[in-house]
Amino acid sequence: MRLLNTATLEVEEFFEIDSVPAYVILSHVWGQGRDEVTFQEMQLSPRPASLVLRPGYQKIVNLCNRAAEKGFKWAWIDTCCIDKTNSTELTEALNSMFQWYRSAAICYTYLPDVTSVDDVVHSVWFTRGWTLQELLAPLWLIFFNSNWEAIGTKAGLAKQIQRRTRISPAVLVINSSREFSVAQIMSWAAGRKTTRVEDRAYSLLGLLGVTMPLIYGEGERAFARLQHEIIRTSNDHSIFTWIASKHDSGPFARSPDDFSHCQNIPLTKSSEYQQTNRGLRINLPIKDLKNSTYAGILDCQAGPDSRYFIRLRRSRSGERFYRTQCQLLESCTYDGSLSSDTIYITQPEPSIFNLDDWMPQSRRIEDYTIDVHFFSASRAGFQIVDKQTLDDKARWNNESTDKLSLYLSSSGKYGGLLFTHHTSKEQFSVTIGVHNWMCWLDIETDIQEDETLKDVVDCYYPAHTKKPLSRRSDSVWDGVDDMRKALSNSKFVHARIEHWMMNDEKRLVLQVSVA
Repeated sequence: MRLLNTATLEVEEFFEIDSVPAYVILSHVWGQGRDEVTFQEMQLSPRPASLVLRPGYQKIVNLCNRAAEKGFKWAWIDTCCIDKTNSTELTEALNSMFQWYRSAAICYTYLPDVTSVDDVVHSVWFTRGWTLQELLAPLWLIFFNSNWEAIGTKAGLAKQIQRRTRISPAVLVINSSREFSVAQIMSWAAGRKTTRVEDRAYSLLGLLGVTMPLIYGEGERAFARLQHEIIRTSNDHSIFTWIASKHDSGPFARSPDDFSHCQNIPLTKSSEYQQTNRGLRINLPIKDLKNSTYAGILDCQAGPDSRYFIRLRRSRSGERFYRTQCQLLESCTYDGSLSSDTIYITQPEPSIFNLDDWMPQSRRIEDYTIDVHFFSASRAGFQIVDKQTLDDKARWNNESTDKLSLYLSSSGKYGGLLFTHHTSKEQFSVTIGVHNWMCWLDIETDIQEDETLKDVVDCYYPAHTKKPLSRRSDSVWDGVDDMRKALSNSKFVHARIEHWMMNDEKRLVLQVSVA
C-alpha cells in the first residue's frame, strides 16, 4: 500500500499490513480530462509548474494540509497512490479498497460542488458508484466544501443522508454488526453511475465480501460474474428478488437498478443452490399457477405468514425453467405444506455480506481514552458537579479545572457528566460512549428535580436492547457526534467529538461549549 507523506508530498510504499501507519483517506469525484495527478507524475523531480497548478495537484496539497493540521503524517488518495498502468496492482487495489477505507483513521470527503452543510446531500458525490463503499466503509467521515472547510460528518448528517440514499442510520453511523441481505446492499447501489459499466459491479466487491479478477471490456457480464461469485458463498434467496422490464429471463439481474425496490428485503438463510452447466440448480417449493406458469417460492419472508415467489415457465424440453413476468415481485401465503423440488433455472448470469468482514480485527479497539475540554462551559458559569460510569473498569481522570479524560475499557461502555450553573443552578448532562467502535454522545437539558446523573446515564442501554437510545426522543442517531441543545436565556450547549493525532497516537476529543 502506498501513502503520501503529508509534509513532503512524496509517495512511500508499505509492504506489510502491520507496518502501515495511521492515515487519512480521501473520497472524491474525479475531475475532468487531465485534472488528476497520476502515480508516475508524482515521481517527477522537480515537479513542473504545469503539474503543480493542476486542480488535482491542489487537491492533494489541501488533503495533506488538512491531515497535517490534525497531526496525521500520512494520507491516501486513489489518483496517485495506485499505479494504474499495472493491471495486477490495479486488480489488487480495487479488491482491497473497502478494507483500505475501513482501516483508515478518518476519511475526508471533498465536495467541490458544495458550499454549506445544507447542500451536502445534493452533491454529485452521492450519485457515483464508487462513493457508495467510500460512504459506508469508513468509521469516521468528515465532509469538506469547495473551500476545504469541514462542514459536517457522516454521523451528524445521517438523517439527511438517509433521505438521500435510503440507507438506514444504523448502517451509516454505528457500523452495525447485523447482516444485510444481498438485495438490500444491491438496492443502495441502484441509480448510481460509473464511467465504465464494469465498475457498477467492481465497486460492490467489498460491500458484498467477494473478490474477483477485473476484466475491463466485459461490459454487463461483470455484474453477472459478481452474482456468480456471490452465490458461491451465499445461500440468501434475496438475490433472486430483483424485478426488471424484460419479460423472460434467467435467475440473475442485469444491474443493481433491478434491486431498487429491495431496501426492506430481509436476509434469510436457505438451502444451498449453485450454478451448473445446466443452469442454476435450486431446491424450491413449486406451486402451479394459471397459464402454464409456476410459483417458485423463495425462502424470503414477505410477511409473518407469506413469502416472495418468482414466476417460472417450463422450457420447451420441459427439463428446465426460466423466469417470466420479471417486472413483478409477488408474495403468497405459505404454510410449509408443499414439498420442495430440485429445478434448473436457465439463462443470463451472475456474497453475502460477510459479518466478519464488516469490521476488521485491526479496527476493533479494546480500550478508549476520550479527552473532554469544557473551558467554554466553565467560562459561562457551569461547573461539573457529578461524574458517572457504568463499568467497573471505566474511570474519569482529572487533568485540570477545565479538562478531564474518560477511560473506557471496551466498545459498549460509556460515562456521563452533570454540569450545574453556579448561580442559576440550571443543569445539563453530557453522556459519551462507544458503540460498535463508534464514539457517540447525547446532551440532556430536561433534568427533573428528583433525577440524579446516574438516572440519566442508566437509561442508555435498557436490558431489552443492545443499542444506545436517546432518552426522550425518537431521533436516536440524529447528530450523534455533533449536538446542540437550547438552554435558558438564548444560550445553547454544544458538544462535538473531534479526532486528533497526538504524539503518534490517535486521540478522541470531546469539546463542550456554552454560547
